[in-house]
Amino acid sequence: MSTTSKHLPPQRNEKSSGHPRPTRRPIRSTVAPPDPSTDTPGSGHPVPVQRDINYPERMRVSPMSHFLRSGPISPAVHGTLDYLLAAALIVLPLALNFHDDAATVIMLILGGAAAVLAVGTNWSRGIIRVLPPIAHGVADIGATIALIAAPFVFGFTDHTLATVLYIAIGASGLGATLLTRFESDLVPAPQAAQMRAA
Repeated sequence: MSTTSKHLPPQRNEKSSGHPRPTRRPIRSTVAPPDPSTDTPGSGHPVPVQRDINYPERMRVSPMSHFLRSGPISPAVHGTLDYLLAAALIVLPLALNFHDDAATVIMLILGGAAAVLAVGTNWSRGIIRVLPPIAHGVADIGATIALIAAPFVFGFTDHTLATVLYIAIGASGLGATLLTRFESDLVPAPQAAQMRAA
């Protein structure tokens, strides 16, 4: 036997000894992750903060918006009146002789604007439905005040017929606007589907 082999340390035979070398296993955490549905104050887990998603929307509601949503006239009734108003503002200056070009042109312009509002408002009587009802209400207030003021601003108060029609239509339109509930009366799609299924 060589001299080198005498100084080598003896090798352990795991099979012959019957004691295999233990292997290290990764330590797994037995602590379950926090469950937001069961977490309560004092449980040691962070409690999720409940946020009101409608809070910013309520903060943006002005007194004018609140007023325009509280009238007794329904959106459907006001939407129908819009078409009648637009037709009157377009037909009357063409059928009657106002004897003043400004009175004729202004009423035609306001009639066209009323037709656009009637068609484009996002409620049941609208067709394109892109304009919020609140914006419709604000536009109606501006248009009706413009009708009342137009004879005095543009100087055709000496034409009695035009002046009377302007003031009468403007005052009645303003009254109807202030009494209208400007909100969408459209049924949401999921609710409409449930109603059809029932």
